[in-house]
Amino acid sequence: MAITKSNVTALSKLDGPAEQKREILKVLGDLKQYELLDDECLLATYVESNVLSEVRRADGEIVKLYGTENRATESRYQSKAFLLVKSGPTAFRYHNNGQAYEGIVPTVGDWVVIHSADGRELFLGDTKADTGVSCRRIKWDRIFMRVADPRAVH
Repeated sequence: MAITKSNVTALSKLDGPAEQKREILKVLGDLKQYELLDDECLLATYVESNVLSEVRRADGEIVKLYGTENRATESRYQSKAFLLVKSGPTAFRYHNNGQAYEGIVPTVGDWVVIHSADGRELFLGDTKADTGVSCRRIKWDRIFMRVADPRAVH
């Protein structure tokens, strides 16, 4: 599956956060080429599903109500949940005043919550094929929550 720069609807069609995580990590591949400096973190955007609701008809068939593609695209700008895909060497180690950090340390593959305006969007992936994953670069101290399921904060 290709996730183009202008179209994140491919992720919105996947069934749940576990599938999105697998696809994001697959598209990103080896991140060794990206060296984050100091206390920066790289987060991949969680895209809300386009399925607004599901109902079971009397005959047992499940019918889904889908939103527009604009709903998925809006996740690029309004998403609250992100997948931590890489951390810089000093992230989650020291506060700005030099004091050692003693809190919860999210690891790569954890869903975390930020204010999306705190980070800058960039696309990572195969630029020759015009595919990529919507990501944000952010200082570690702007991450304020870890969640098991990103749908809980949308």
